[in-house]
Amino acid sequence: MSLSSASTDAQVVAAYDDNAGYDVDGSVAKCRLFIEACRIILRRRPVSQGGGRTIQYETIREELSAAKEWLQNHSTDSGDSGPRVTRVSFNNFR
Repeated sequence: MSLSSASTDAQVVAAYDDNAGYDVDGSVAKCRLFIEACRIILRRRPVSQGGGRTIQYETIREELSAAKEWLQNHSTDSGDSGPRVTRVSFNNFR
């Protein structure tokens, strides 16, 4: 489900929760939806979300930053067949 300006606060929070495991699942699509939800939550800045739970905006910002970094390292939009991260080791170099 893609989010838009017509999405309710409940839908945005549900998308945030549903896609929070993007890194565990290794899902680029979930990561994109998670980033979208983070941005909308930060833009709308609701005071509380159901049951009096307050949303911690600094936590959302940190999650957004981590998701953007994860997406950059795992997205294959450039046509590559794998992640953009390369790890080099000289452990057995002679």
